Amino acid sequence: MPPFVGRADALAVLDGAWSRSLVGDGELVLVGGEAGAGKTRLAAEFARSVRDGGAAVLRGTCEPDLAPPHQPWVQVVEQVLEAVPAYAVPPALTALVEPAVAVGPPVDAAVARARLHAGFAQVLAAAAHRRPTLVVLDDLHWAGPQTLAVLGHLARTGLPARAVVIGTFRDTGDERSDPLDRCLADLRRHDTVTRLPLAGLDEGAVARFVAGAVGHPLDADLRTLARELADRSGGNAYLLGELWRHLVGAGAVAPVRGRWAVRDRTSGGTVPAGVREVVAARLRRLSPAARGLVELAAVAGRCSDLEVLAAALHTTPDALDAPLDELLRARLLAPVEAVALVHRFEHAVVRESVETGMRPIARRRAHLALAEALEQAPDRGSLTELARHLTASAPLAPPDKAVHYALLAAARATGRGAHDEAAAYLDAVLTCGPTGIDRARVLVALAAAWLRRGVYGRCRDRAAEAVDTAADLDEPEARELLADAAVLYAEAGHLPESPRTPAVALVRRAVERVGADAGPAAIRLQASLGRALAAEGRGEEALGRIEVAVARARELGDAGALLVGLRAAITAWSDPRQVLDAAVELQELAERHGEHWSVAYGSGHESRARIALGELDGAADAAARMRRTAETGRYPPFRQSAAHLDAILALAAGDLGGAERSLALAEPDDAAFGDGGDGGDGVAMVVVRRAQGRLAEVLPLVRARARVAAPPVWGPALAACYAELGRVEDARAVLDALAPRGFAGIPRGPMWPACAGFLAEGCVRTGARAHADALDGALAPFAGTNLTAAFTLCLGPADRLRAGLHALAGRPDEADACFRAAHALARRSGSPLWEAEVLADRAAVLTTRGDAGGAARSRARAEALAGPIGHALRPGVPPADGLSDREREVLAAVAAGLSNRGIAARLFISEHTVANHVRAILRKTGSANRTEAAARHLRGS
Repeated sequence: MPPFVGRADALAVLDGAWSRSLVGDGELVLVGGEAGAGKTRLAAEFARSVRDGGAAVLRGTCEPDLAPPHQPWVQVVEQVLEAVPAYAVPPALTALVEPAVAVGPPVDAAVARARLHAGFAQVLAAAAHRRPTLVVLDDLHWAGPQTLAVLGHLARTGLPARAVVIGTFRDTGDERSDPLDRCLADLRRHDTVTRLPLAGLDEGAVARFVAGAVGHPLDADLRTLARELADRSGGNAYLLGELWRHLVGAGAVAPVRGRWAVRDRTSGGTVPAGVREVVAARLRRLSPAARGLVELAAVAGRCSDLEVLAAALHTTPDALDAPLDELLRARLLAPVEAVALVHRFEHAVVRESVETGMRPIARRRAHLALAEALEQAPDRGSLTELARHLTASAPLAPPDKAVHYALLAAARATGRGAHDEAAAYLDAVLTCGPTGIDRARVLVALAAAWLRRGVYGRCRDRAAEAVDTAADLDEPEARELLADAAVLYAEAGHLPESPRTPAVALVRRAVERVGADAGPAAIRLQASLGRALAAEGRGEEALGRIEVAVARARELGDAGALLVGLRAAITAWSDPRQVLDAAVELQELAERHGEHWSVAYGSGHESRARIALGELDGAADAAARMRRTAETGRYPPFRQSAAHLDAILALAAGDLGGAERSLALAEPDDAAFGDGGDGGDGVAMVVVRRAQGRLAEVLPLVRARARVAAPPVWGPALAACYAELGRVEDARAVLDALAPRGFAGIPRGPMWPACAGFLAEGCVRTGARAHADALDGALAPFAGTNLTAAFTLCLGPADRLRAGLHALAGRPDEADACFRAAHALARRSGSPLWEAEVLADRAAVLTTRGDAGGAARSRARAEALAGPIGHALRPGVPPADGLSDREREVLAAVAAGLSNRGIAARLFISEHTVANHVRAILRKTGSANRTEAAARHLRGS
């Protein structure tokens, strides 16, 4: 083993963390450096020293390829079980370490995750209780989010005493993953976490390395060589070791009469600085057979099967004994223990250097040879490997064969819920240059993968390209592919997160190309055209097409066409009862045909419809079904939608903290507000903050988003925020800007109910009577239901808002009827929050009518409901004069005969501010002077 030098400072940091853990809390040390910096060696040397002192050492390793979640932590648990066989594994970990053992029924993903994290912490605490424990986690740059989440949990909750975790990772920009970057940023906040960057060895350390390797002090030539090694390796411990081995192997440095000496300055001087050159020099010393074998193994991957290599070389495994032995002696390959005939490169960078050092045509030929070998012996490799080799061999491999296996590999990945992996296979095969029907097949499959992954922009791009490709083809299959592509485009373009897209024109083009017969392709297209029309607010035309398409699909008995038709109908219908019926039918049909995407789609819309109808228990059941299906199929968009539905239900139940936690789960990258270019996710937090009485916290963000003008929900949300915070003039300015042509500038899409609700809030609270009738007309279709927008938010009974608008417009009877309907729905829904809001608004309206007793009783009932759940009730709907709360305080003081100076002293504001308020009061009340305004106030009181 090469000498260990130059790490005294790093060892001191580790020693300090270890010593502190023995008398206090455990610690986490993150060792970062470039590939080959010596991170693993440092951890191993420190582990040896603490083991010699009686500590337990547990190791976990992350792999670069697809690996089970929590792999390194599972390895740690398995080592604990080996050391203490009687240890009882926490129940949450049983399925990970004992897969054959049956586990209990499935639980909520967040709960399961929390239990897993707690289980790993329990194991670590148990090990540390037995004796001081060091855990070494290697190669965290390859760690998955689940592994890193356990690290974050331990840092947040505290590591047990007598435990230290060392994590090593490559810290260069091209090696670190996004999950690791987020984890490192989060871990910075914790005092028990230490970052230990590992720089290159300095010239003195390299000289000590050479002295340790030769076993005696250096002479002048060796000191010069050490300086050259330091310069060429940059102090990288791995490159240094490789360079030294090359020099020794080449005979440039050799023992002479009991001492090492530099024998060949030319050989030593020509050693390149990069590892590829070092590896290339080692390869030149190999026999042709050994070199051909190692290059083929490098193309095969980190691990390679000898039988597959032999088949690719058109020989037998026995014939490779000699070259394989040569590679083993050179330590380029090493056998994989317990797996016969499989060998691996000891260092990934060596494999990469061998592969990149090959001529491009040789590399492609090797990929093709491996693909052909795997195709002849499918039991020796995976379908994914076959697809990878075929796509990498382009243009040598027949494109149709590459497409065939890429589609199979993508389908298998999709079946496992690995949608990113499926997309990677399909993207790769496009580089093989498939044309015609093959290209259309790949593009449609790729668009479907991105839809299920929730990457809607890429889905639309690939679907549009597929439409262009299939439209020019005459094969019968082209009609089906054209329809599939248009359906995918319409579905991706209709979702709340999507910007306005030219779906109608694209689907119409597909309809014209396919024709208007009653076949399944034409039916799917008609339904998708209706869906696209609905997204543009052309509801009547949309529903006509969708209903005809659904009827034809039923007549034809085609399940695929009916699934598309029902999904389109669900998004186009505004009546929640119709949505509910279609959603239930969609789920039943999808269950029969194993179509999990449609099951999740239908259950989410069932939950939305039941929320609108006030059936919250049924809505919770449907949301849970959506969550389970989303986890099964690994559909991120439905996981997020389920979290939003959970937030709606928690808020309705008065669990304000639970609503906030659910929104945090829906938006892991920015839990505070859901910042991600979305259509409505972030606005859900506005509703929660309003209920918490913390609306001012989100006002700057709402204002910033409204300024962008897209998506359109933020402008109405800003009007509501301004109005509630007493900024009446600002709220009216926003309302007036949005109002032309009956607020026609706001799309009547999935978020329209939220837009109308926010606008009504702003209108009522600012007394903007001119807009009351238009907004009541907009809300009338939602009478008798809870105002729900997509899967994003619910503002409670729509009739509460309509009551305020009727009161503002001077229609007391209609207002009373709406309040009664709203109160009945809130009670039927079982929502204390919605009932409290109805009663509070009712109290405010009764106040404006002079019914002080009725107002007090209604307000008291509202406060009795709001108090226990921490709901910050709004002060009430202001009267039709539109005065803010502060302006009403100033008016009361004016009526009491106080001067501006007296008012300023009473309210602790400046005289200038008082004067501004008085001018606003005179304008809003239409009073000529202070005396007239005071008289109006006294009459109203």
